[in-house]
Amino acid sequence: RSRLGLTAHPDCRWRIAGDNNQQVSTTLAAVMRRKGIFCGLCVLFSAAWLQPAFAQSSTVWTATLNPKEVSTGHYGCNTALTGKECSTTSVLSDDDFTHGTPEVTYTINGIVVQAGVFLGVQFDQAVAPALSALNFCVDSTLFSFSTANTQVSTSFPIWFASTLDWSDGEEVSLSITSASTCPTTAESDDATLSDLSVSGYTARSEFDHSPVEIGDFDADTVSYSASVSNETIRVHLTPTANHSEATIKVGKQGDLRAVNSASASHTIDLAEGENVILVEVTAEDGDTEKTYKVTITRITVPGAPRFERITESSERLLLEWMPPAADGGSAIIGYNV
Repeated sequence: RSRLGLTAHPDCRWRIAGDNNQQVSTTLAAVMRRKGIFCGLCVLFSAAWLQPAFAQSSTVWTATLNPKEVSTGHYGCNTALTGKECSTTSVLSDDDFTHGTPEVTYTINGIVVQAGVFLGVQFDQAVAPALSALNFCVDSTLFSFSTANTQVSTSFPIWFASTLDWSDGEEVSLSITSASTCPTTAESDDATLSDLSVSGYTARSEFDHSPVEIGDFDADTVSYSASVSNETIRVHLTPTANHSEATIKVGKQGDLRAVNSASASHTIDLAEGENVILVEVTAEDGDTEKTYKVTITRITVPGAPRFERITESSERLLLEWMPPAADGGSAIIGYNV
């Protein structure tokens, strides 16, 4: 609905300008007769003037944080504490952003959570009321800067009664947005383990268990094996998921049971010979899966020796026998008489 002005040119080319005097770039065709001569009426519009208007992105800043303990019962990062930098390192992936007109660059010096008590964000300068129209997102939980407590400092907005509970090493998605809801993040497709261990039980010990050596664990190696004595009659596995939202099941085929990451599975009975135990990991996205296999061989007990004869004299008793028909899968190395 802008007013348009047409200016005639001797060569029959016309120029059109809007209120902002932007020049053309798209041709509008028209034909007119002038003094018996056909002449093209050419109208040029600025490409920018014709383009549809797009809303600017509502997300001002995004980053990931791997919380570290910054003081007793507090997790996050804090530049003021040695070794707890809030910078573009493995702790906080991005620490600054620009906002406002004219643009102002803000740097985040600290992000601190005390479980169930508060969330605080320390900036390098005052942000109240400059960021009052924005929201701070932790994963899908939204905290409005307009409701933050800034009595401690206008550069340190605090939200009390926060239900956040962080621990060392977990990955947290952070963002600052003008939207009323937090941006959604893609669900992880990580279906790997970061660790896997096995423990065995004997018939004489229903509660005590000892480690079963399966070799060094590697997330990309899916097959492991071990041999245990015949006295080891059951085992449990302790798998640790690489991603906190992955789910795990452990057991023999047909009897897989859910287990929490870094927790012991149910005990699994071992038959004599090979026992294949599966660890199925399903990523957060629900589609990506990875299966690890642990083959545990429980050594079979040899059969009884076959007595040939017993020779008795006044000085001695002579026992003679043949080796057992079944050696239990390994060479006989001796007999206890």
